[in-house]
Amino acid sequence: MFATPVKEKLTVLVIERQALLAKAICQLIAEDDDLLVAGSADKVDPQAIAALAPRLIILDADDSISNLTALVADCKRAVPSAHVCVFSEFLNSDVLLRALSAGADAYIMKDISPAEMLGSIKTVAQGNFYADPRLSGVVLRQRAQRRERDIAELSPRETEVVRLIAQGLSNKEISQRLLLSDKTIKNHVSSIFSKLHMTARTQVAIHAIRSGFA
Repeated sequence: MFATPVKEKLTVLVIERQALLAKAICQLIAEDDDLLVAGSADKVDPQAIAALAPRLIILDADDSISNLTALVADCKRAVPSAHVCVFSEFLNSDVLLRALSAGADAYIMKDISPAEMLGSIKTVAQGNFYADPRLSGVVLRQRAQRRERDIAELSPRETEVVRLIAQGLSNKEISQRLLLSDKTIKNHVSSIFSKLHMTARTQVAIHAIRSGFA
């Protein structure tokens, strides 16, 4: 008889300056079958975070809004694979965009329900970005503006190369299609990666399809 595999729980580190709120969040996490409290702290300590190696970090940002970028960066450096969820009482689009630019994976408001809190954590754990619905329009507009800006920066030839990448063609196949040297295509691809802030052909292909020019 085969043993039933044990599902690995998502380890969560809670960094919250308010002790009562931190305790409530830890209790909420502990009561969920899919989650496990990795620890709790009232400030960011990179060494302690690295030692605990959580898969997800809930980061209170209210006391350090001006230092948000550095705090998120410290968490990411301590555990590069960890998801960082900024936890705030400020329903403020500027703070949200600052969290996004800092590399945060979520922007969670402190006035949401326990069920919404758990739902947002699990959304992020699955590799998705989460922003409070009251601010989600800001995220969509910001992403749309960035897509438009990125696309505008591509030359006509680079746009053509992107379309062919999205069709699954290799550099060699693209050079044959466009009657250009392999080196020229390689240079175009490097430029595309740089302008779109990407590192893989699959990212470029997905970007092209979502942006509607593939």
